Amino acid sequence: MSTFNVTSRYAKAFYSQAESKGLLKEVASDAEDVLKTFENSKELRTFVKNPVLGNEKKLAILSEIFSEKVNKETINFITFITEKGRAFLLFEIFKRLSQIINEKTGYVEVEVSSAVAVSDEQNKMLVARLEKFTEKKVKAKYIINENLIGGFVARIGDILIDASVKNQLKILKKQLLS
Repeated sequence: MSTFNVTSRYAKAFYSQAESKGLLKEVASDAEDVLKTFENSKELRTFVKNPVLGNEKKLAILSEIFSEKVNKETINFITFITEKGRAFLLFEIFKRLSQIINEKTGYVEVEVSSAVAVSDEQNKMLVARLEKFTEKKVKAKYIINENLIGGFVARIGDILIDASVKNQLKILKKQLLS
């Protein structure tokens, strides 16, 4: 069975459990916290993937990291996954859980790269246009990319919107050469 199928099953099961208990908002917030923790710590991702370390040691460290940050239901889920010997999938499971929550609640995650930090006014305008384009509520994640001269590049799943000056110059160059 593929990793995607396994992570989807666990994520869907946890989503259903959270929904039936009325804990969807808390679990959604926890999923973001867990994802940020994993994204910001390569050591943690490496630690949970280490086959030499036992489940007990992994569970002790994961409990220490997350017990104060997330609710009891999420800790129980992390414990269950770790005891099943699947701690190496936690990052992917929570990524998939976040995607499922976004799909069910009408949100879409957009990664926006720009040469400089985006102001609040620019953020509101960009989010409004992206919401009109996607017909969903937008959760924007901003990344500074100094290789861009100006403008922005937005990634919505498999869709890439390149409104950068660098791309505009490339298009202009092609037009002038033909």
